[in-house]
Amino acid sequence: MKNTIIVALISTVTLAANCANARETVISTTIGTGVNYSDRSFDDETVDLPPLPDDAVTPTNMPQNQPPVGMDSNMGMDVPQDDERGEFIISPTITLFTKSSSDSAILSYTPSINYDFIESDASDINHKARVGYQKELTDTWDLKIYDLFKNTDEYESNRPQKNSSENDFVDELIASIPAMNDRLRDDFGRRRYSRNELTTSTGFTYAEDNRISLGYGWDHLEYDEEESDNGRYQNYDKYKVNLAVSHELTSLWTVKGYTQYLRGSYDTEDASDDDLNEFHLGGILETDVIQSHPMSLSYDFSLTNYDDETADENQIHKLTLGYQPISSPAFDVRLGAGPTYTKLSDSEDSWDFNGYLNVLYGIGPGSFRFTSDVGTIFDNFSGTKDRGLTDYWQSRAEYSYPVNDSWKISLYGGYRDETRDEINTDSEVDVTQLFAGGGLQYSINESYDVGLNYDYTVQDSDSPEDSYDENRVLLFLSYRTDLFSW
Repeated sequence: MKNTIIVALISTVTLAANCANARETVISTTIGTGVNYSDRSFDDETVDLPPLPDDAVTPTNMPQNQPPVGMDSNMGMDVPQDDERGEFIISPTITLFTKSSSDSAILSYTPSINYDFIESDASDINHKARVGYQKELTDTWDLKIYDLFKNTDEYESNRPQKNSSENDFVDELIASIPAMNDRLRDDFGRRRYSRNELTTSTGFTYAEDNRISLGYGWDHLEYDEEESDNGRYQNYDKYKVNLAVSHELTSLWTVKGYTQYLRGSYDTEDASDDDLNEFHLGGILETDVIQSHPMSLSYDFSLTNYDDETADENQIHKLTLGYQPISSPAFDVRLGAGPTYTKLSDSEDSWDFNGYLNVLYGIGPGSFRFTSDVGTIFDNFSGTKDRGLTDYWQSRAEYSYPVNDSWKISLYGGYRDETRDEINTDSEVDVTQLFAGGGLQYSINESYDVGLNYDYTVQDSDSPEDSYDENRVLLFLSYRTDLFSW
């Protein structure tokens, strides 16, 4: 199915490129090579089991209060093993970008050949492909399509993400809809998976600065068979329909609203117990009454309805007052706060707090960025069997400084604290994660870059098998050039 989608999108891009006039086209390549070392060590703490009955039959060589090696004490699932990798990587990328006065398109493919010189059986090839297309159908009506596919076994990274041209192919209003957490967890160890994320949207501008957009998205996650068999990771399909609008009331007042329906379908023996519906609705009122100090008031409502009749129906109501006390190119501060009300059907409700703080500060040619937010979200698409509400608090700081035209230094660090209310086990799990890292990059010329990155992560969880510390080192050399242009 996912291959059919990608072929269809490639055909769309090719057709558009052949039909349009006055078109500029560039074919470029980037070749990266380097050494990637990673070492993740899981907590060795032994998990105690409840005492067995006196008449229970157990093997004579197995302590009654200790699970067999490789098995979790409660779930009967594989316990993650320490993972040390040393990979020599060759990663070429070929990109076609074409544009005219009314449309643009991009097609990119990256195979990554990884040879593991520590564990040769772990050597493999990762794949990443993306297709994007946007078209101005009329002066007020446009169409955008973007598809990202990847097949990999890499751990999730906390490194700062580079700006990507993919933003040009995703509707701005649709992208601004508050998102629930859809970052895949890798707490239980390395896993190979394929993921295809498709986003389509069409937007209509009905007056200056007034717009309405309709979007559809499909997210398909599929683990390799041996990965899904460990009992922790789980395949899913996520379908969502979005509607968003932005309307300027006056030159000083703007109102925005959105609604989203989401259907989650999980690959299990009894899918009816795991599938779910999510509904999201919200709006924001923005004003520039105080010049250079914008203010906003937003309300967001979220509801999850599980097909499993024994699971609670979750509701989240969030009200946030936002303010920008400092606004300048060199120093920008934005903050907001408000109450959060959470309701579980046939269960108690609760009040909590939500808020955010964003700071951007220019230090000479360098820049410092700090973000912090706290709130409650649905966490139904982590790629695991865990689903439910998550209360979180997270902070992150990033600093980058160009020493000169050739050298650049970057540093980052952060902290995240979560309390996961997991409906499948009817339990709460506290997880904290601390991470830090940095990089040094040297630009030899416009085409060649060489760099060194280091990352450290430590995670602590109520479940000892989910606790680990990890070190990563990446030494790389990259080369970029335009092959053809016309």
